Amino acid sequence: MNSNHLKKMFLSAAIAALVASCGGGGDSGGGNVVTVPPTPTPTPTPTPTPTPTTIFSAVGGGPLLALISIDIDGNGGFADARDATTPTSMTGTFGRGVSVQGAVIGTAPGSPSYRMNAYGIDATTGLGFGQMTAPIGATVISPLSTLIDAHGNQNSVRNALGLSTGAAALRSDTNLLTLNPVDGRRSSNAMVAEDAARITSVNLQLLALAAVTKDTTGDPIDTSVTLREVSQYLAQVINETGNARLSDKAVVLAALKRSRISMGSPDAGLDAMATLLVKYFAAIPERLSDDASVRAWAYAFRFYVLPEIAILHEGWPNPALARIEAITTADIEAAARSFASAAPPAMTNYIGVPDYRELRPGGLTPYRIGMGGCDTRPHSPYCNDWTLFAGMTGRGGIMSVESGAPGALSVSLSTEGYVTVSRRGTFTGLTHFTYTGRSPDGSTSTGTVYVRVRDVP
Repeated sequence: MNSNHLKKMFLSAAIAALVASCGGGGDSGGGNVVTVPPTPTPTPTPTPTPTPTTIFSAVGGGPLLALISIDIDGNGGFADARDATTPTSMTGTFGRGVSVQGAVIGTAPGSPSYRMNAYGIDATTGLGFGQMTAPIGATVISPLSTLIDAHGNQNSVRNALGLSTGAAALRSDTNLLTLNPVDGRRSSNAMVAEDAARITSVNLQLLALAAVTKDTTGDPIDTSVTLREVSQYLAQVINETGNARLSDKAVVLAALKRSRISMGSPDAGLDAMATLLVKYFAAIPERLSDDASVRAWAYAFRFYVLPEIAILHEGWPNPALARIEAITTADIEAAARSFASAAPPAMTNYIGVPDYRELRPGGLTPYRIGMGGCDTRPHSPYCNDWTLFAGMTGRGGIMSVESGAPGALSVSLSTEGYVTVSRRGTFTGLTHFTYTGRSPDGSTSTGTVYVRVRDVP
């Protein structure tokens, strides 16, 4: 066998082996086919899913248009160099990506990783609130979040307030730190709306108690209210008793005894105050589902119940005790109805905050008061007016006044800006006048002053 023949034999064997390894062959008669493996397609690199940005909100009775301080450095304060501040939007929302009113100092939060503090004005009631805080993990700053922040345990606060059992209990998965009650009241989910309405009622009650127990109890009734003190007092009561139900007189009395209003008030006086407060808490509906109801019950407290508490605080023995003790829950409900049609203040750059005054038979001129500047009392209505996202102005002027009931109330404005209010005839009860105020920068706003005419001192 020559060498050429050997080469042909080896070549034929090699081809046969290759065909066999590729799966060729068979008896089809079409010959052997070589199959070439496909080129693998590279797996694309997945696009990272962006972390969703959290939308935060500030709430009093309604949206709180506020300046928010954020404890970025985690040291418990809100005014350090590394901390941040941001105003809210006109709906009380804030956070990374939210269009807010004014400048952000530092970085607005994108996740609930910091404690927060709010100081602002309630868009539903026109009343100012401050020192409202929220713990880490919260997306809503509210009176409830302030109490939870002071106490440290949401479940304990929830149980202490009676929100876990009974007909008015919240659903077990409702988070007090993340459900925005303003948005929730408008939810198409009936269970969410009910829980939001329940939380709104509790927030309003905490705001009411805060107005009595704040450290600056000598302020006029229509001055802004801080939430820090009442939250600390109730947190202590929860730790001691496990109970913070505001329908329980013992709870309310314990809070009053811890507050500055106890200075100069004997136990009998504090007991009378607690009794009246509990009547208000018993009268207020367990669920407040709309803005008009929130406003009516907020005003019923601020301009009906709180003035009576202020009278009890004037001295002891108190000549008005029997009259105040005779106030019933039905009387408080009637007061709320009288404010049912009250319009919300216009949320412009300059806000005329609702005021309160009284006309009594005593004094140099019975049933008459005069209001000048902010250094004397009663102060001028513009003294508690508000510059949006900046706070109370404390300066300004009155351009015009108008009686809401000319047959019951006379109101005049002097060329020096001095307002005089007098009763007409024998009218007693609640009425009002309006004023147009001017801020230092020339902005104007209309405010309402509620006036109660009493036939007793």
